[in-house]
Amino acid sequence: MYRLPALAYLQLRANMRATVRYRADFVVGNIGTMVQAVAVVAAYLFLFSALGSFGGWTAKQWTVVLGLVTTARGLWSIFFAGTLDVGQLVRTGKFDSYVLRPVSSLFLVSTAKISPDLWGETAVGVFMTFYGLHVSGVALTVGTLATALAAVVMGTAIYYALFLVVQATSFWIVDNTMILMLFERLDEYTRVPQPIFPGWTRAMFSSVIPLALIGYLPGSVIFGKADAWMLAVAAGVTSAVLVGAMWLWRCGLRRYSSAG
Repeated sequence: MYRLPALAYLQLRANMRATVRYRADFVVGNIGTMVQAVAVVAAYLFLFSALGSFGGWTAKQWTVVLGLVTTARGLWSIFFAGTLDVGQLVRTGKFDSYVLRPVSSLFLVSTAKISPDLWGETAVGVFMTFYGLHVSGVALTVGTLATALAAVVMGTAIYYALFLVVQATSFWIVDNTMILMLFERLDEYTRVPQPIFPGWTRAMFSSVIPLALIGYLPGSVIFGKADAWMLAVAAGVTSAVLVGAMWLWRCGLRRYSSAG
């Protein structure tokens, strides 16, 4: 186990060196992701501003939730983008090289690639979070900052787990593109207040597909709409989803028999 951090560092350094070679691509890529992130956030904030409030939230308050979601999504995209290649690796048989190495295949896949051109999206998320807190009049106390940090950590972990589940289906399904697209569409629900959904939908987004825990629940705690102890429940659900995703991955590995 002690070798894993060193291996992760080596893979991270190799990816960063490859990025530095193409600085123009790095700059343009980050500008592009920033513009895209701002466009998505602006669309929702325009809606909130036009309605005055939506689902019990004002535009200023919802800025914080959008910021937390964007930050978590950006961090997942930067450091765990390698998991998105699992389907192609399995279809082509290149996944053999991961299975045959004396290190966990999940670890190798998770750290195989980073996407440094997505720092722009993360930066937009961080800015929106602090800007939203400021314009909403929320004091930057230790509790508030700890809640925001917990939200980002849990959100990144949830994105990792859910995308891992989607990619693990590659061991059973030849082409899981449609499943990936379905989850990408479901991800949009992280940007909509949960109270507008029926009860069964809220229950699903709080447990089986815990998208509500990425931004909505932490934001509710910050603005006094939910008790702080709910963060402990959210941490438990996040851990359960991670364990479930890893279990599914191990089940898929037992099924894997190369491309031939």
